[in-house]
Amino acid sequence: MPFMLVYKDNHGVFVDKGFHFIVVKDEFEAMFKFIARFDVGKEEFSLMELPCYEDEFGVSKLVLRELGGFLCVMVNYRSGFSADLWVMEEYGKNESWVRVLSLEVWPRFSEVRPVSYSNDGKRVLLLIDNCELQWCDFKVGDERVKVVRSCALLDEPFDAGVYVESVVSLDDWKSDFRGKQNKNK
Repeated sequence: MPFMLVYKDNHGVFVDKGFHFIVVKDEFEAMFKFIARFDVGKEEFSLMELPCYEDEFGVSKLVLRELGGFLCVMVNYRSGFSADLWVMEEYGKNESWVRVLSLEVWPRFSEVRPVSYSNDGKRVLLLIDNCELQWCDFKVGDERVKVVRSCALLDEPFDAGVYVESVVSLDDWKSDFRGKQNKNK
């Protein structure tokens, strides 16, 4: 990769036939973050701009995710009391970033990550500090948030994600593997 990963613990986010990562061009430009896209078909990297988020208190972490087929960024502010969820409504168009959710939370948290939209698209499931899941009601363009339900599942930190079928079918692999085994007999 011709760029430096900002968060080495985050895997690439797959949207629109490419994997996406938050990067800097070099270690001396750490304040200027971008989204790097690796196009799987062309096997090429390109850069995209992040949304123009407020940086009054500084940003502690940017979390890149895919929600409902859209590229999203959760901006966790250093103050620890707020986070914003941005969605790129038209893929590849920097001017299409829209803030769809703005959270103010008490007590303080260190990281909020979006996990999934609800089936009806009216709520978003959030992972708070790797120890709590929250459903939040929202409307696109309406920044008022209502926490519907919060639940702490375990005493230990955990991660949450959405299962999506692989680009490579395991069933195809199994049949190819079995065919090769039978030929070798």
